[in-house]
Parts: sequence; structure tokens; C-alpha cells
Amino acid sequence: MAKNKNEVRFNLKDSSATSETLINLVYRLQNGERLKYTTGEKIKTEHWDNKNMRALESGIDNNGNKINTKQKGIAKSINLQLGKFNSSISKIISYVERENLNANLEFFRKELDKEFNPEKVTKKSKKETDLVEYAKRYIDECKNGIRLSKSNDRYTLGTCKQYETSYKLLQGFSKVYKRTKFDQLDIDFYKKFITFLTTKRNYAKNSIGTAIKNTKIFIKESYNDGLHSNLIFRHPDFKKTSEEVVNIYLNDEELQTLFDYDFSNNPRLDRTRDLFLIGCYTGLRFSDFSHLTPDNITHDGRILTVFTQKTGVQVSIPINPQLQAILNKYGGVPPRAISNQRMNDYLKEIGQLIELTDSVQIAKTVGGLKVKKTFEKWQKLCTHTARRSFATNAYLAGISTIDIMRITSHKTESSFLKYIKITGEETAQRLLEHDHFRKPIMRVA
Repeated sequence: MAKNKNEVRFNLKDSSATSETLINLVYRLQNGERLKYTTGEKIKTEHWDNKNMRALESGIDNNGNKINTKQKGIAKSINLQLGKFNSSISKIISYVERENLNANLEFFRKELDKEFNPEKVTKKSKKETDLVEYAKRYIDECKNGIRLSKSNDRYTLGTCKQYETSYKLLQGFSKVYKRTKFDQLDIDFYKKFITFLTTKRNYAKNSIGTAIKNTKIFIKESYNDGLHSNLIFRHPDFKKTSEEVVNIYLNDEELQTLFDYDFSNNPRLDRTRDLFLIGCYTGLRFSDFSHLTPDNITHDGRILTVFTQKTGVQVSIPINPQLQAILNKYGGVPPRAISNQRMNDYLKEIGQLIELTDSVQIAKTVGGLKVKKTFEKWQKLCTHTARRSFATNAYLAGISTIDIMRITSHKTESSFLKYIKITGEETAQRLLEHDHFRKPIMRVA
């Protein structure tokens, strides 16, 4: 059997042993690391075919003796098991290549343990009794692609970063209160964690809600992994905190002002403006509108078709004249973005230049106190304003929520309606055009 660089090989642990010796699996990973894993199978050296890396099933053994019926049966059993190991490695390699994983030795060993040594996996997992320890492993498995989402997709970088933030908060909480063991998780833990986030970290209510949401995920997944029987994550009082916060959007008139503004003397802001408008005219998130390619332009240049990074769903968006003009400006190759943070900084420069100076009052709960601050509109301009602008303007234009949701990927109408940003005055003005508010006075004779 030829010995290729990346083939699965089987070697004797001790080729000079006078009694039975273990058979090891050896495989060289793409990153150069050498995997060595015991198969658990044992054989006498005289019954091993070193060239073909299998047990001798027939003929003469290495001592010149004929292989008997008993040895033939043993050899077939060993070779069958080695074949299973070979097949398992092939499956792992296919999975790694398909998902483009950065797999290391630990990843391969864990995958082999799942199939050939499940007791080891269970025993190792049972040692974990602390939520913080589990959260760290859970996040690592999400990042490495070992753990997949409900739809069997890899977790996005954004989700992993959000999990890491919540993990660090739990870690900080544990140092103060020292109660993150699985059997210590109760409503008192929940209340103390909120107190910690409120008083020690001065977190806003929605940020606390995100930490609670992710903590519930960690508890639920550790329960599903069989590490404990604590069902506190199902308790009705163990809930995510939230409050509605005013966020800005740009109306059609403001978008037109931005579209018409001459930034030709400032390529940096010109490119940022164009990227932002692509988001405003498509409803895509920054992670999607900043990575468009000509392949996304379909149906003879009339529609953008995108598989979104966050949800993995395909959305199709009509290309309006303004968006078409921007695409034409770049020869049909959508411009790529700089970092999200830097683009947010540039957008505030742009907002000042086009005089987005309307006052916006933002009220939210921070550190347990209601805080109200007044900003000029440009100060709150960011990449996500684009997506809100698309959804809100489409809604005000009378496009059905179902059609808009097909583009924004909102799953429920209630979540979508929380997302759009219109004032009570704007709602009243829109309703003035409704037949219900235009009925003539009916006088009774």
C-alpha cells in the first residue's frame, strides 16, 4: 500500500514487542500537525503486514508460519475495525473541507472520540459543573464549527463575539458572587446577575437583556448536553429585559439630499456615502451590503440576490434608479467597505456636511436610571441606520409588511413593527390618506 503524505496510516505501537501490541492510527493534518490515535486493537508483530498496514488474513506470517483459521478470523475483525477508522477520518476531512474549518488535533481527536470512545466524551463532559467553564467551551465549539446552529449552519462571527461578551460578564460576576455552579442557578442568581450588570457594569437595559438571553442559551445547551437537570432557563421570571429605544432613520427627502451631494473632492466620503446608500436602498445589513459582487446582480441587472450572512437566507431586492446609478458609477462592481467602526465615523462627518441637525431625544435605562439625552441627528448616524431607513420608508410608502419582511428577513410582523422607526405624527399623516379618515359627513335629514 503506497504511503502518501496525507493518507491514513496504521502503525504498531511497539514493532519489536514479543507479545501483543496496540495498533495506532497516524494522520498528517493539512496544517502539518501529526495526529496519533490508538485504535484499541492489539496484534502480535508476526501477524502484522507492515507494508499494507493491515493484519495478515492468509498466507505465511512474519515467522514463517501458516495463518490458521483462528488467526484469519481475528485478522478480519481487526481489519474491519481499521476500515471503520479510515472511513471516519475521511468523513471528518470532508466535513472540514465542506465547512472550511480551521481544524486542529483536538478537533480530530474529539470527533474520533464521539464515534469510538463515547464514554471518554461523557466522562470528560461530566467534569464540568460550572456555567462559566461550559460557556467558554461552548463558544470555542461555535467558533471552530464543531457546534452548529439549529439550521445546521456555522455561527457567524457576530454571534460568537456576542457570546464572548456575555461569557466575560459571567466570568466577572463569578469573581464577585461565586455562584455559577449548575446547581446554584436559580431566580436569586438571575436577580444578582442583573444587579451586577446594573450597578457594577452600568449597563443599559437592552444590553442586560442580551446578556440574559445568552446566559439562558448557555444553561439550556449545557442541560441538553446532559451536564445537569436544572430547568431554571424555563422559569417565566428568568426573562430577557428590554425597552424600546428611539433610533433614527433617514426619510426619502434626506436620502435624496445625500444622493445629490457632491463629494467628488473627497473620495473617502464619496465612497462611504455610496456604500451607505446601497444599504438604504436594499435593507441589507452592513455585513452584506459591504461585500456585494457583480454575481449578486441578477435578472438582467434588475434585482439583487443575496444569501445573507446572519440568517443564511436568500433575499431578492429590486434595484431602484438611485441604486442603479451607484452601481453604474462603479462599473457594476459594488464598492467594498472599510471597517464598520471607521465607516460609522465617516458617516457622522457626512451627516454634518449635509446638515442633519434635527434634534433627537434618546431615552434609555442605564445603570437602573432613566437617562434622557438630546442629540443632533448626524450624531446617531451609523451603518445600521441604512437598514432602518429602508424598512421605514418602504412601510410609509404603503408596501405591505409581508413583502418588506421578505427582504429584511424579519420572522414575525410584531418584531418588524418594533424595528421600523416612525413617530406618532408620521403615522397620523399617513393615516390621513386612508379612506377611513376621508369619509364625508353624513347628515340626517
